[in-house]
Amino acid sequence: QIESIRDENLQLQAELARVQSERDEAIETRDDMLSTMDQQPAGAADARGQARAEQPDCRAPSEKLKERLRDGHWTLCRQGGGHPVYKRTVVLQDATETTVQVFSHASTPSDWRSMHNALSELRAKDNGVLQAMPLADGAQPALFVRLDELHKERMELERQHELRMERIAEEIAMIEAKFENAYG
Repeated sequence: QIESIRDENLQLQAELARVQSERDEAIETRDDMLSTMDQQPAGAADARGQARAEQPDCRAPSEKLKERLRDGHWTLCRQGGGHPVYKRTVVLQDATETTVQVFSHASTPSDWRSMHNALSELRAKDNGVLQAMPLADGAQPALFVRLDELHKERMELERQHELRMERIAEEIAMIEAKFENAYG
């Protein structure tokens, strides 16, 4: 009976590894689709073979906001009334489905702190996000649906694995107690 439990546990681990591999592949495909520019990372060697020094970010807050929106896969949905509205699709930790997040800010701020506040709000929206994707359009829904399915399947396999491990631990405790009573 213990052998069948071990076999079942190995099967669950193999299935979990397969689903995680498919998820990683879907993420890689999505990232390939979304890559728009090739940036040289900080610390990379220049033409002379010397590492670039890390420079402080002295850009205007509006430029930082544009970069954060691009890197966060936000899609401009409407630009009316002086407030651009951005949306993206995200997979949150412990969620069973994707969620659409919405972000808006004043396009002509009257307060110099508003861009800094907008950057802070964007950082807060990244909390708990496993995956961020642009709002689905005609070309991408199949990929997003598959990614969503893989996340759900992974969570279900993890849940099944946890339940099975609990049952195994209970059975081990029972056998050890019987052994202790018989020989202890």
